Amino acid sequence: MNIFMGHIRGLLFDRDGTLIDFHQTWTPAFTEAATLLAKGDPELVSRLLIDAGYDPETGQSGPGSMLAAASDAELAAFWATMLPEETADSILGQISGIFSDHLEFGAAPVCDLSLFCQQMLDLGYQLGIATNGSSPSSKAMMRRFGVHHQFAYYAGFDSGHQPKPHPSMALGFCAATGLRPEEIAVIGDSTHDLKLARSVKAGLAIGVLTGASSADDLQPFADHVIPNITFLADLLAD
Repeated sequence: MNIFMGHIRGLLFDRDGTLIDFHQTWTPAFTEAATLLAKGDPELVSRLLIDAGYDPETGQSGPGSMLAAASDAELAAFWATMLPEETADSILGQISGIFSDHLEFGAAPVCDLSLFCQQMLDLGYQLGIATNGSSPSSKAMMRRFGVHHQFAYYAGFDSGHQPKPHPSMALGFCAATGLRPEEIAVIGDSTHDLKLARSVKAGLAIGVLTGASSADDLQPFADHVIPNITFLADLLAD
């Protein structure tokens, strides 16, 4: 990868675990969704969550698990294998509303996103979001934080792109901004994000530690690993 920071002109962010704190935002959403699907059966709730990657000892979802890395549609298909009376489509219809509500009203940002986004724009970067969640929920969330207009690009599983780590979301960002892949940095909390960067030959792959993955998980795929996105300005200035 091109590691010359001055060549970077676009920043493509993952959403969950990168712009918002993954565990604080998503654990209540996953629990509510599993409770609905299990019709309140506590044993089935636990099985749905644990089999999808939730660790009851830590209260967190494991790195690379279905809960941490899958799209909404992929999670619905996984849970459908455990709920014979449901289909993937019926599950997706039930959980999408729950997830959208949690993202719009209960998302916990990792920092003051208004200040952060303005700082990045003032430095000349174009901003985008690539999530395996839905694009409308991303826009609604960013609208609540007052920054929806600061992102030039939104991509999700429902916007005609393949899920990460397929390169299509990053290529879409390049098409929307007029940038070349080597001029963008992909920033995320999972190996899916960093593999996306590699697949498109992005200028930088930057891991953050506000999601489900540890530095050890991310370092083999990242050019840099930082604690959170507020460290980006200093990193890119080096």
